[in-house]
Amino acid sequence: MYIDYDTLMNDITFKESFADPHNRKQLESLLENLLELPKGSLKDKLSVSYESLIHKNNIHEKNSRTDISVEFDDILVDLEAYSYLDKESVYKSTFYVMKISASKLMRGSEYDPLKVVQYNFVDHVHTDIGPDVMNTFCLVHNKYPNIKIAEELFQINYIRIDKIREL
Repeated sequence: MYIDYDTLMNDITFKESFADPHNRKQLESLLENLLELPKGSLKDKLSVSYESLIHKNNIHEKNSRTDISVEFDDILVDLEAYSYLDKESVYKSTFYVMKISASKLMRGSEYDPLKVVQYNFVDHVHTDIGPDVMNTFCLVHNKYPNIKIAEELFQINYIRIDKIREL
């Protein structure tokens, strides 16, 4: 498996660059661009959680958690970085976003619309996720792909770093 320790695709660098409170402005700007929100609209609105590897006893301690989870208004954004993407990584990523969605459901409460969006920054892609720089997936009917359900509530996006390099 290829691991690039010199770029933002490195797990520690990715998390600390975007999730650390001292770097909140960069995260706000990234999300405003990805979600096509007005500049400055997320200032001081983000609730961010992530597992800092810098503050762990052992860098190889890993839990089944997302890289960076961000919540604001009625939107929950999961940010993931994969320096190598294969089918197993896609399964893992999908599991994370489903787990996040399910964790927001409270027994006996209404199914309030919480939008859950996942952005996977991926490099060295070894599975079919689409040819574009950004490939978006949602729930569609397998026979009639123009029929989509909960499209505005659930999305998985893959941003291909390898395709950005080609631009």
